[in-house]
Amino acid sequence: MQEFSRYIQSHFVGIRGFSPQNIWRMKQFYETYAENENLSTLSREINWSNNVLIMMAAKTDEEREFYLLLTKNNNYSARELERQIDSSLFEREMISAEKNQQFIERNAGLTALRDSYVLEFLDIPKRHKEKQLRKRY
Repeated sequence: MQEFSRYIQSHFVGIRGFSPQNIWRMKQFYETYAENENLSTLSREINWSNNVLIMMAAKTDEEREFYLLLTKNNNYSARELERQIDSSLFEREMISAEKNQQFIERNAGLTALRDSYVLEFLDIPKRHKEKQLRKRY
């Protein structure tokens, strides 16, 4: 990669973005999305920084698609996407989906009352009670 980076920079003076690390990421990008047309199309709809975050964090195509769609639909900045990834949003959604499916099977009429919330921005202690939240916030 270093040799290829030097070659590009020497033949195209002033060109930027072709450091060995970026070339490696470009290769990784190709290998990640080349075989999956759906993900390949989605990946073109978000910026490079967000693609790099998703490639580094997601372990499966399902997880990649989740974060690609989330980023595209919500126009996330890299910082916001990183926050969502760090909060394990994909895993929480998958667990929630399983629980919701079981809940729906038992109580079809109550599904409208079931919502999920992300509250980590409130700096809530790990151990807390809903009663404390109601009083404090």
